Parts: sequence; structure tokens; C-alpha cells
Amino acid sequence: MKMLLLKMVAPILLTSLIISCKKTTPLQEIAPVPGKLKANTVSTVTGHPAGLQTNLRMYGYMSVYTGEYVKYMDSVNLAQLTDVTISFINPDANGVFTISSDIAQAVVKAHNLNVRVHMSIGGGGGPAYWDNLIKPANRAQVISNIRAVLTTYDFDGIDVDLEGARITSDYNGFMVQLSDTLQQYSKFLSAALARYQGNLLSAAVYSRLDFLNVMVYDYTSSSPRSHSSFANFQNDFNFFKAKLPAAKLNMGVPGYAWEYNGNTPTTQISIKDILKQFPGAYALNYKYATPTKSWWFDGHPVLRQKVAYCLQQGAGGMMMWQIMHDPQDDASSLLKLMNFCAGNPALAGFDTSLNYAFTASNSWLAMEVANASLNNFAGVQQNTWTNGDHQKWFLSVTNNEFKITNKNSGKVLDEVDETASGLGVQFVQNPWHGGGNQRYQFVPNELGYYKLVNVASNRLASVYQASTTPGAKIVQWTDGNGANQQWMISRQ
Repeated sequence: MKMLLLKMVAPILLTSLIISCKKTTPLQEIAPVPGKLKANTVSTVTGHPAGLQTNLRMYGYMSVYTGEYVKYMDSVNLAQLTDVTISFINPDANGVFTISSDIAQAVVKAHNLNVRVHMSIGGGGGPAYWDNLIKPANRAQVISNIRAVLTTYDFDGIDVDLEGARITSDYNGFMVQLSDTLQQYSKFLSAALARYQGNLLSAAVYSRLDFLNVMVYDYTSSSPRSHSSFANFQNDFNFFKAKLPAAKLNMGVPGYAWEYNGNTPTTQISIKDILKQFPGAYALNYKYATPTKSWWFDGHPVLRQKVAYCLQQGAGGMMMWQIMHDPQDDASSLLKLMNFCAGNPALAGFDTSLNYAFTASNSWLAMEVANASLNNFAGVQQNTWTNGDHQKWFLSVTNNEFKITNKNSGKVLDEVDETASGLGVQFVQNPWHGGGNQRYQFVPNELGYYKLVNVASNRLASVYQASTTPGAKIVQWTDGNGANQQWMISRQ
């Protein structure tokens, strides 16, 4: 269920804007809003804003509980999307929609950025009267009303987000009939769905969908862990690609964390709110706010994996619930990172124009060249972060193998003895010669820490004897899965 705790109040707060409390004039008789785009111009909306360097669809839900969509479009990363869906626009119990001028203007604003605009109906915890509206006796009028909303207000399509108990025995018939109508008007039809209900949809429905927004989140457990892990992502993709072509899948990522108190998941919190307290939290996939309170989310490490997987597997796109939770700044934005990864697949998600810091998981100390030396064979160690250039590293990558260059010296991280006798030898810096002992693979774990695996020896960059003391050497060692062999990589 899509972020129920954060959005369950939406039907109440949006009532004055989008839900009529009594039967009104049929929607198709409502006059168009002055100044809005005309339906015959929708074909000019390609869904690729200028500068968006990716062939992946980037589909984002936008839910504004106060209804001020136009206002908040300036505070979200709208230009990072190919598609935005206004969530949620529900009718009254009679199936009659009332569209606010704010929503109509929001459609225009998004179209002006070349972003396609959809309306989403239902929602987690959505109105129970949808069960009645999609019954055979009522669905024709409801579908006519939906069609009128789409054509009158120039929406590009509709996302059916009927979840949980709202997927009744009438759902499939409703979706088939809705599709048959929308095809006559060249409008997109998508559905939001979690894997646990994936077998409830008929083959006929799957064949008619233009997109499927796969809700790969809320996999909570009885102990703190990711609710949207890379393994969940892979499993959901493989499940749904058997239902419809991979090119129609928008694989979902959350813009929020599940909060655990001890071993109990209790509530949800947006990434944006986490970063207000801990600005660097995006560099991992979790954060402990206190010894007993932890947050689990999609940070940059797992997003790098997910985007690469979508490209490799031919998925059509990615989806986020919801874009109001994504910070706008370049460093921490999830959407900006996803688009960078999609547009630069050869870089494995790391920007070669930026500096990065390596922080050991066990000690929380930074990797540096000792004494800020410029000399060849100068040793590499851990130390307290001082923001010095000798603690910053440039990354370049070829075929998923990284060169790690110190900003201060211009020399690279070097494992000087890749033979068996080199076990425990300290890493140094040296001029680049391209050998395997100067190349590394980055292997992330579920928490978002990376192992730095030397290509020549297959040994890891490790803090000597798991020391937590400043000045401890960084040495090559076999993989023991220790915290002293796991590194947070953060941009500086």
C-alpha cells in the first residue's frame, strides 16, 4: 500500500477542492477553464523536458494535501520527470468529479515544461464507494465522466490506484471498459500495483495498460531493515515482466523511510525531513537517529543499483511516491541522482567532476594520504575529517572498475603488492599506470556501504585490525565482511 500513513489524510483535506458532496451537472457540460491548453495540443507534450538525458520514463506522484499544486510545483523537481500524476482526484459517491482551477493550471504548468500529466484516482485508503462505482451498472457513466475530465482539462492519461480491498471482482471489467474508451481519445492508462495483488488482474487488463507503476516498497519486517531493498526490486520486476512487457514497467522507489523503534516499524517520514536533521544521510540507505530509533529508505547507493538494473533489463521507466518528499538540491536529490545514473550508465552513478570522501563504517574516520604528502609511496590511513584535499578523491570508471585519485596529489590509490605476501601491506599513492593493482570494484551492501575490491588481488581496502584510532593504516586484506572493510562514499 503506497505510503498509507503519510497520505491517508488526503481524502479529507482535499474534499473542498475535488469532491462534490451532491449530484451536480454532468461534468462534460462544464465549460473549459479559460487560458488552459486545448486537448488537440497534447500530442506536442513529448514527456522529455529539455536537458533530461535519459530514455527511461521518470514517473512521479504528486500529492499536495492543501491542494495548492501550482504553488508547490516550484518546490519539487518537476523538470526531472517525464510524467507527473496529480494524486488523488476522486469523484463523489455518485461518480461526479469537480476539478479546481488550481489543478487545471497545474496541468498547464507541467505541460509548459514538456512533462506529461496524469490524474490518479483511488489511493491507499481511498474512498470505499469506488466498489460501487466500478460495478457494471455504474461504470459506463463513471468512465464517461473520467473521459470528460481527461479531455476537458488536457490530462495525458489516468492512473488507477485502486489498492487493497478496492480491487474487487468488478475491477477487471472496469479496467477493460475504461481502456476501450480511452483508446478512442489517445489517453494513457496506467495502474499502481503491489506484487501481493499482482495475480488479481486479468491478462486482458495487463495487455491494455500503457504503464504499470510497480509499488516496490512497504516490505516491512520484524527487525530494522530496508522496506524497498534491491532484492525486493529484482523480485518484483521478474514477477511483473511475466505479466506484461518490461518496457511498460515503471519500477517504483519511495521518497520516504519507515521508522523503527527498536524492532517495530511505527511510522513513515519523508527523505526531505530526514535530511533536515542529518544532511548527509542520503549517502547510505539507513540512518539511526537515536540508539533505538532508525530510518530505512532508498539512499543513493541502492538507487545506483536500481537504475542500472532497469537499464540492463529493459524496464521502461521508474516511479516515485512521492515527489514532494524529494529534496531539490543537487547533492541529495533522489530524482536528480536517478537521472544522472540513467543518462550516464558508464559512470556507475558517480560523477567524475566531483570529489568524494571514503568513511570507514567501523570508525567513522576518513581515508586520507598521510600528512597530505605529495610523494610517491606515501601511505594511506584513516583520520578525523578536516575537509582537506588530501581526504578527497576523484573517481573515474571504465567497465565498472574505478580509478581513485587523490585531489591533493593527483596520485592514485595503489596496492603495491598484489601477491600472496602482500596481505596486510599498507595502501599507498602512486602515479597512474593502469595496472590491476590500481583499479577497484565497488560492491555495495544493503545498508549502502561499499567494499573497495582490488582488481589484481581481489582483496579489500581495510582499516588495520579494525582500529578506531586516527592514523591507523589502510591495508589490503581478504574479505571478512567486517565493518572495517565497508566504506560510506559521499560527495564533497
